[in-house]
Formats: sequence, C-alpha cells, structure tokens
Amino acid sequence: MKLRKTVLVAVVFAGMLILMLGVNPAQGAPVQQANLLNNGSFEGGYYMYNNDGDQKWTPNGWTPWWFAVDDKDCLVARRKPHVEMESDSRFVKDGSWSARYWTANELHDGGLYQIVSATPGTTYKFSIYGFSWSIDKTEDNEIMPGNKSNSDQGLQVGIDPAGGTSGTAGGIVWSPEVIQNDQFVLLSVEATATADKITVFTRTRPRWCVDRNDSHWDMGTLIAVGQAPTAAPSDNKTAVPTKSSGPWGVQAGTIITATPQPDGSIIHTVSSGESCTGIVVAYNVGLDEFYALNNLDNDKCRFISPGQTLTIRPPQQPTAAPPTEAPATQEVAEATSEVAAPAQNGTICITGYEDRNSNGIPEPTEPKLTGMIFEINNGTQVITTYPTTGQEPKCFNEVPPGSYIISWTGEGLTPTTEQSLSIDLEAGSTISKNFGALSDDTATGRQTDNVSKSGGLPTWAMALMLAVGVMLLLSGIGVAGYFVLMRRTQI
Repeated sequence: MKLRKTVLVAVVFAGMLILMLGVNPAQGAPVQQANLLNNGSFEGGYYMYNNDGDQKWTPNGWTPWWFAVDDKDCLVARRKPHVEMESDSRFVKDGSWSARYWTANELHDGGLYQIVSATPGTTYKFSIYGFSWSIDKTEDNEIMPGNKSNSDQGLQVGIDPAGGTSGTAGGIVWSPEVIQNDQFVLLSVEATATADKITVFTRTRPRWCVDRNDSHWDMGTLIAVGQAPTAAPSDNKTAVPTKSSGPWGVQAGTIITATPQPDGSIIHTVSSGESCTGIVVAYNVGLDEFYALNNLDNDKCRFISPGQTLTIRPPQQPTAAPPTEAPATQEVAEATSEVAAPAQNGTICITGYEDRNSNGIPEPTEPKLTGMIFEINNGTQVITTYPTTGQEPKCFNEVPPGSYIISWTGEGLTPTTEQSLSIDLEAGSTISKNFGALSDDTATGRQTDNVSKSGGLPTWAMALMLAVGVMLLLSGIGVAGYFVLMRRTQI
C-alpha cells in the first residue's frame, strides 16, 4: 500500500512539473503580426506574365509594371525590364530565391506590384529588402556578379491607398529614394487605405545606360499598424469638400482649412488626430514646401500636437509696379556688376538610437547608439563622416542647398529603419533624421527572453511536454480515484 501511494505521488508531481514548464513559455511568447502579402518571401514559385518571354519567371502573386518612353536617346528612353527569379546566394537575403528585374544598356522605371485586401482608414506598412547592382564594363571591371557597381540607380517602395495598378499615379505614397549599391537595404513606407484594397510597389530607376542595371528584392512584408484618427470640425474654420484621396493617399475632408489672414498668410492650428500628410492634402500644398516653412520632416511630423500652429502660406509681399522708363545705361551697368548675395545654407541633423521595440520610432526610453558610422554625400563625393558617441543629435550647419544621401554602417548593428535615404535640403531649412538599429547584444537578449527556461526547447517540444503533463496528471487523478474506491469496497 505504501508503494502505491509513493507511485501515485510521483505521477502527480511529474504531471504538475511538466505543466509548469509548458505553460510559462507560452505566456511569454511574442505576438507576431501576420504578413498580408502573397509570396512576400519569393519562395512560392513563378509564372509567365502576359505570355511574355521577357517576363516568364515572374514571382507568383506579383505583377510587373513599367513606364515606357520610346526615344532614340538612351538617356530619355525607358524600356520594359526583364523579370526573373534569382538563386545566387549573393543576391538572396533569406531562403533560396529573390525576385530580380533588369535592363542591359537601357534605362527603365518600373518594378513589381501586388494588390492586397484592406480596411479603409487603416494604416499599413510595406517593407522589403532591395539590392542594387549597376555595372558598366571597363578595363578594371568585368560584368561578373561578384564585381562591384560603378554606376547608380535609385530604389523605392510605395503604396497606392486606393488599390490602383499604375506605378505613375499621383496618389501613390513613395518612400525616399535610396542609392546604395552592392548590398541589401531595408525600404519601408506607410499609407492609410482609402478603399477596400491597396497596392504595394517596388521601383527601380537607373541613372545611366550601362551594361547591366539589376535590382533584387526579398523578404517583403505588409502589416497593419493602426487605425487612422479623424479630426472634429471647428466652428471658426471653413470646411473643404470631401475628396476620395489626396496626392499622398490620405483621405481628405476630415481636416478643416483655416481662413487666410489680412497679410495673405495661412496659419493652421492642429486639432486632435491630424497628421502632416493630411494637412498638406487638405490645403493642396507641396509636402517639401510645407516641411521647409515649418522646419519639419517625416520624423518630426510624428510628434505634432493639438494646438500647435503650422504655416501653410507665408505673408504675401505686394508685387512692385514695373518702372515706366528703362534705367540709364550707367545704372544698368552698375546693377549688373553687383555680386548677388550668396544663398542661405541649411542644417542636417542625425541621430542613431537603439530601437528596442523595432517600431521605427525614437522613444524617450530608448538610448542613443554608439558605433554607427554616418556618411553624408552629394551623389558624387563624400561631404562628411561622423561616428556616433551617444550624445546626439549631431547637426551639420552651413550645408549648401542641394540633394544629399545620408547612410550609416556599424559592426554588430541590425537596422530597424532605413539605412540609407535621400534628402533635398532647401536654403535656411533644417532636416533631422533618426536612424534606428538593434545591437547584437540586445537582439540576443530578446531571443533569450523568448526561449523557455527549461533549456531553450522549441515550441513543438513545449507543446508535447504540456500534453504529456496533462496525461500524467489525469492518470494520477484516475489512479487516486481507483484506490479510494477499492478502499471503500474493502471496508
């Protein structure tokens, strides 16, 4: 009898122990956002598009698009790119395949698109890794896959919030164009759906008619990131007619425009739920002009708040009446001999931060990162380099107006935002950019947190242990009941 009790206690204890080991990791498992793309990994096979031999290896779920211009001048013409699947591991980010499209000695403006079901008013984020390889044969540079690029092409991704299929439509929200060759870079863009479907696009635009202009794409994801808020109307503003979508894909009509002031300026007061994109759509103004007037950029726009005032249009200066007589010859000579005042320069500020929750937004609890090596170039030469110290932002003043590319590298760092982006700096403006990354130590720590304390067993093993624990516990209860009944029978 004592032996039976010992066995019974052992069975019950073993079942409870396995239950404890199986339940705890399940409670701490992270919730993964579902990828809404079909064949975003490009591992799902291919088909021939439109019975076209040039596009007979188009990845399943995707459709080619391109902007065609027929001209004898190579730099003016735009041709149809070839579409293929790529298995060379140098051009594959993950798995066995990536998508590839290319032209030889020609320029193209196009890529791939996919239509996805959506919920109007919901914001979606499209992310994908792109790889640019643009090469011209020279004495020192053969056209071999392992050789480095000696030309450039821009990579972009976009979302059409209305689900259109034209890559040149004005309503597409495009990411900044990235020019960074011979390595995979992560490109992302967000837009709010205005219909029951949206369309995601990849886009490549080579700069020169070199022997090969190739781009490769891998690990595409599309997730819902939130519901777009609506703003309450105000009595002292004039409502504008509702439009289905603005030039950046944000539904207009929910933001009320302000009345011009006596000097011709327009000042908008931010209401709850409004965004920079929605504001520029409501007023039908250019996004770059809006940024310059308010010292804003994509990152700063995330933190505009109710009650904040934004300049839509500056005071309008009256136009001087033309002179009735032409100035004297001497006066003309003096006027033309004067040296024009130099253009006002701008400022570029950069910050690197540890994006611990990988949401692409710098938060107060996330520290600055050291070890990021920034480079700013104007497309032809490096303007400056800067290693982060953790005391950022670092601002570069007196930068001449123009187009610049900001990029960074760092050993042991995994990017969570764009690793390279293009900016247009206007006179007197300030552009601030935040770059997020995860250090290997942080990434390893996050993985460790998600591994069970029973020794890092995989999920299927945890489930098996849980099932065995339940069976043992039930068996123990059954055995206990049997002994109780037998004891009553003997009595």
